[in-house]
Amino acid sequence: MELSIFIQLIVLGLVRGSMYALMGVGLSLIFGIMQIVNFAHGELFMIGCYIMYFVAAMLGLPFPLGILAAGIGVFIVGIILEKGLISTLRKKAGREWLMDSFVLTIGLMVIFQNLALIIFGSIQRGIPNLVAGQYVLGDVVFIYDHLVILGLALLTVGVLWYFIKNTSLGMAIRATSQHAEAAQTLGIDVSRMYAVAFGIGAALAGISGALLITALSSSSLAAWAISRALLRPVFWWDFWKPMRSSFWPAAGRM
Repeated sequence: MELSIFIQLIVLGLVRGSMYALMGVGLSLIFGIMQIVNFAHGELFMIGCYIMYFVAAMLGLPFPLGILAAGIGVFIVGIILEKGLISTLRKKAGREWLMDSFVLTIGLMVIFQNLALIIFGSIQRGIPNLVAGQYVLGDVVFIYDHLVILGLALLTVGVLWYFIKNTSLGMAIRATSQHAEAAQTLGIDVSRMYAVAFGIGAALAGISGALLITALSSSSLAAWAISRALLRPVFWWDFWKPMRSSFWPAAGRM
């Protein structure tokens, strides 16, 4: 393989990987705070794709507005889902609410997929690129669109890191993830932290969908594929945990 092709493949892999990492950060944020495996995370990605398509392709507005609209829109969707469904389930189901939440998010996944099919049909929708043009360095071609996506993904993760580490709300989220009962004793509104964490995790999925729409068209099938790819490591880890505990005791406590 030629070096130029190898470099371009690395850049393309970094672009795709940055989007999946952005979604994974959102998924792990929700799981770390609430202990919920959000099966509908890929569908939140899909909603971000559709919002980006509507703003950038149908309204013809600049792509930064589409990304901002996707993040805010899916954040609001996440808040509504947490306050309207998950929080209600947590209050009414008692100790079994975590298991019931798995069924709830699976149901949301099916509902969102079928709503997308009913409203938008099975036709895939996308936009050509965020930024047109390319930069040629010798035999290597760097597409501006890929560089912008990679840069915005890194910027988003950096902003999230600063928010979690250095703001009072971020510290409250961290305290809730470490010990919810102790955080509530100290005056932290745990229910609010759950809603904010779920909303931020959803927003990250929406932003990744808005950024990746140039490479992965929006459709319900794409949402299912992404959900499966994100959740497969979770099931692999849980399935093999008893076996790992037998051969490597320390692994069972990870």
